Amino acid sequence: MALLGEWVHYKDDNFGAFLDVIGAPEENKKLASSIHPTVVFIKNDDDTYTMQVKGPKETMESTFELDKEFSHMAGVGSLSGRRRRAIAKKLGEGKFEIRGLSADTAIDRVIETREVVDGDMVVTIEADGITAKRYFKRP
Repeated sequence: MALLGEWVHYKDDNFGAFLDVIGAPEENKKLASSIHPTVVFIKNDDDTYTMQVKGPKETMESTFELDKEFSHMAGVGSLSGRRRRAIAKKLGEGKFEIRGLSADTAIDRVIETREVVDGDMVVTIEADGITAKRYFKRP
């Protein structure tokens, strides 16, 4: 998968509005807007994937198998301060989606799509009619 390896954040589009709609705590909004996390995708020997999101204070990690429910914290979950039930699906070479499995809250309804576009990883995140994009490049 083209997404494997390390990616460093460098810009956002409409990220503040997205943080508002998912109800991110104020301190998380300030931190998320000021840092450039590193994301690492690893394919494990047992056909699972691990996604690590490394920030200045901590690393959050989710390990999952495609098309199976898992507890997701890395990425969007870390912004809300809680885990969510999710499923990951491969949408093509270099593109996959993580979708929440509940409709209880905005964070549960988030759809995260990651794909490689012109050599960058573009993360499109959607919830309740708000779409944001986060852009990452290879270090």
